[in-house]
Amino acid sequence: MRQLAIKTKEVTRCDQPVDPVVGINAACRELGLSERTIRRHVAEGRIRHARVGGSIRIRASELERIKDEGLRVVE
Repeated sequence: MRQLAIKTKEVTRCDQPVDPVVGINAACRELGLSERTIRRHVAEGRIRHARVGGSIRIRASELERIKDEGLRVVE
């Protein structure tokens, strides 16, 4: 059988820009909302997030989007 020659580019984590993430408490302080409100918006899909273990992490860029545009359902 013939093998296809495919050129690949090695990507390391150093090549990708890092967007800092914050926890619920830091997001509460930055947005001026309660923890319960933040958790409700996360559950409703209004805030993009990542669950790491039992905690919720929110990107700093997402917090900036919320400050600029307000809370809305994200797709």
